[in-house]
Amino acid sequence: MKKIIISILACCPVLAFAQTGNFTLSGQINNADKAAKAFLIYKAKTDSVTLNDGKFVFNGQLDEPAMATLLISHKGKGLNASKKNGDRLNFYLEGKTLQLTPVDSIAKSKVLNSIINDENNELSKMLAENSAKFSKTYNSYLALPNEEKESPKYQTELQKQFGKIEDEKKEIQAAFIKAHPNSIISLSALKDYAGMVPDGDATLAVFAFLSKDIRESAAGKKFEEVLKTAAKLGIGKMAPDFSAPDTADKSVSLSSYKGKYVLVDFWASWCVPCRAENPNLVKSYNRFHQKGLEVLGVSLDQKKENWVKAIQEDGLTWAHVSDLKYWKSDIAKLYQVNAVPQNYLIGPDGKIIAKNLRGEALNVKLAEILGNN
Repeated sequence: MKKIIISILACCPVLAFAQTGNFTLSGQINNADKAAKAFLIYKAKTDSVTLNDGKFVFNGQLDEPAMATLLISHKGKGLNASKKNGDRLNFYLEGKTLQLTPVDSIAKSKVLNSIINDENNELSKMLAENSAKFSKTYNSYLALPNEEKESPKYQTELQKQFGKIEDEKKEIQAAFIKAHPNSIISLSALKDYAGMVPDGDATLAVFAFLSKDIRESAAGKKFEEVLKTAAKLGIGKMAPDFSAPDTADKSVSLSSYKGKYVLVDFWASWCVPCRAENPNLVKSYNRFHQKGLEVLGVSLDQKKENWVKAIQEDGLTWAHVSDLKYWKSDIAKLYQVNAVPQNYLIGPDGKIIAKNLRGEALNVKLAEILGNN
């Protein structure tokens, strides 16, 4: 079954340049149990306090505002149980005094006098209808029998539906960014707009709407570099060359495929979606190999034995390379691979033709290029 993952909810890690330093966060749970505890998770830290007459206070320090989660364990259970079933609020923690509205459930609380949180709530409301569309479409997909889910015709239609939803989401995010050029939430929204595989040129065009202060912040400059690198990996650009050992420790380079159509497939033996997609890729390879398609697998494995075993188990008869460096793979960094599976379809001239084509979408593109006979 084809795994479809499209992020539709705004992902907004936060920075705000003025609000750094010491923070105090206070709130109150009405009618709280005497054993109730509060857990504050932020920047890989976890603080906890026992509620006193339903009230709690956290103090700490931030070098920059950050995404935070506040969990309330009403019966005083531990952190792990609270993570699973606890009453929670996701918000942005700033280096200042923040107060939450008194509530029975922390999930219903609001952060008072916080521009960052107000802007994030505004963006969330703007995206609510779009998010509902995604959930409805995805739930409909899950409810179908596997045979219908895997139908090429249905897969093509589903991709169109999700593509339309994603395009609508980007329009909303772009509108928010243009209306809030000096908001760090806009930078965060732009990162979600860009996604795991950014269209560098298109995202740089929206990046230009951000204020100078945001663009020239440390976070802004860092993201701009990501986008500039992504622009070099755009459709029509030359695919960066690389060399790596194959399963027999012989060096194989991408440039050795010049003059051929080659799909550079990033995957790993431990990647469940990759392994689920492999049967589709085998079918595509068998269908189009005689027409001129080559596949070069690039694995993000660490252990050679696991890598080789997966190749054999999945019947992947094309060439494979790996530097066995996991996420520190030099090739993955070169191609900005932050999640797998990913792929790049490269033409005989060495230029990128398409990215991340899987299942029937890959077959449609290959038939367009190589013929459908």
